[in-house]
Amino acid sequence: MTVTSRTIRHVTNHIAGGRHVLLTGRIDDLQLHRGEALTLRASLERIGRSFDVVVRMDAVDGATVVHGEDRWQPDGEPRRDPLSSLRDLLHHPELSTMVILEQADILLQDPSHHDVPDRTRIATLQLALAEATTNGTFGNTCVLVAASAADVPGILRAGSERLAVVDIGLPIRAERQHYLLAQVPQMHGVAHLDNAQIGDLVKNYCRLTEDEPLRGIESLTRFSRAARVDATDARNLLHRHRFGEAPDYWSAVRQDLDRIATELRASVFGQETAVDAVVAGLAGAALGLNMNGDPFGLESQPRLVLLLLGPTGVGKTELAKALARALFGDASAYTRIDMALFAQEHAADRLTGAPPGYVGFEAGGELTNAVRARPFSVILLDEFEKAHPRAHDRMMSVIDDGRVTDAQGRVAYFGESIILMTSNLGSRQLAERAAQSETQVEPAAVDLSSLNYEEVAAVFESAARDYFTEIGRVEIWGRLAQGAVAFQPLRPEMIEQITAKVLADTTFVHGPELDVDAASANAYADAVMAEPVNRNLGGRQIRNIFRSAFLRVACWTVLGGHADAGRLIIRFEPDGAMRVSVDGATEELIPVTRRSAATGSQAGTDRRLDLP
Repeated sequence: MTVTSRTIRHVTNHIAGGRHVLLTGRIDDLQLHRGEALTLRASLERIGRSFDVVVRMDAVDGATVVHGEDRWQPDGEPRRDPLSSLRDLLHHPELSTMVILEQADILLQDPSHHDVPDRTRIATLQLALAEATTNGTFGNTCVLVAASAADVPGILRAGSERLAVVDIGLPIRAERQHYLLAQVPQMHGVAHLDNAQIGDLVKNYCRLTEDEPLRGIESLTRFSRAARVDATDARNLLHRHRFGEAPDYWSAVRQDLDRIATELRASVFGQETAVDAVVAGLAGAALGLNMNGDPFGLESQPRLVLLLLGPTGVGKTELAKALARALFGDASAYTRIDMALFAQEHAADRLTGAPPGYVGFEAGGELTNAVRARPFSVILLDEFEKAHPRAHDRMMSVIDDGRVTDAQGRVAYFGESIILMTSNLGSRQLAERAAQSETQVEPAAVDLSSLNYEEVAAVFESAARDYFTEIGRVEIWGRLAQGAVAFQPLRPEMIEQITAKVLADTTFVHGPELDVDAASANAYADAVMAEPVNRNLGGRQIRNIFRSAFLRVACWTVLGGHADAGRLIIRFEPDGAMRVSVDGATEELIPVTRRSAATGSQAGTDRRLDLP
């Protein structure tokens, strides 16, 4: 059975109905014409054989007769302007004529933004379409081809019943299957297969290439032959084609999940529920958990998608970084995108690239660029709720389809990515909930750690659900709810672990070795973080207070002439002062700042130093 693409069927139906046609969308894809794969140009010229004359026009070569040259005799000198020639052709009194107007978006300019000649060109085309005569079975017809309907002046389409717009979409399964029947036997390593085996392989490729244009399948065939990749393993070939050669991280997960879980817990303290959610998601991804009933149904979707809910400074960002290190063995396999930068509707375009003609088109999209550069990576969409709903919609298509075509026509695949979204939605409601049991307390001073985890999770999930409902995007919450996980506020028992990590991470790269007394540092951190106003800022506040302390040490060291010393032994006093011994010498005192970090709301924020 021969197969003809939907696009070609739509075009022929409109022509038979006496309409002109505007073709937009995937104009570079192949089209099936009675089973044969042709370019769009060749397909239109094949349709044109029913006419006496077929003329192709473009912005460079002008008019070219591709059929019926012996019958077409232009009057006088040829016109330089293709649109003027087109009017003559469509108004020919005797010959049935089809004109294929390629690069219509270049030939036509928006008359509302250009000068009189441009407006005259649009008017000429309007008259040409209106004056087209009928000779023989079909009326004289113009087929316009443009990458985007938006690039063709709307005035040309407004109110016109004689111009049909056909969007060239992705091929349906029957079209892909028919094309694959011709392509799979040409792939590497399938010569020994019989017809039944070829048929089974075609079915596999047909399922794996959902949302793939015919050009993509053609490229897959060429890649298989050029790289000599065995096509009998359909998944492997598709993976190599999209992502190149890379370690099989997911086989490693099946063998090494315990190590990954241990590393995550060593980086993110007191958030067992969140770590468990990540570990469970990794296990499901490694085993290919699929609930669609189709073994190929989830092949393109991101490996893991989670919405991390919680107050500031509790480890949401740190979890994403730790996951990149533990899973991919590389801290740089992590990309953070600040979604607050996409709060305006027009800014959403920057995720996948600005449209042609707009500022930033050449740069591509921030999200698509990131995943093309590092397909095996963790992508953190920070403060997801602050983005415009249009940006949310873009992300939902990524979650559902696992692939995005940017404004330049380049495809970004997310099938090997992990997407984590963070949100502070519910922080205000959590403070109000905690304040119900306290009186005469400033909101910032409410002790969030007084709530148990079940209460915390309920508040954050309710706030997120309400937010997406209020903005009319309940379907977004429907997709994210299954992957929503709440983080606990910082609790006193987490402080010592975070302090230990901060101290372990702190060094003078170009100075003495640091030897910090852990017990005194813990006591100092406990004293500062005992204040709810500090503890509610999360683990980041612990890092802040120690940063202030070590800046004082750095200043004291340089000004005191100890920059070339070998080792500093540091012990904290309860009030935040530090006693420092240089290479084992007698301890010297580094006093606290003028406003002690241990005594109030200025903790860790005063950078003024008492210099020695």
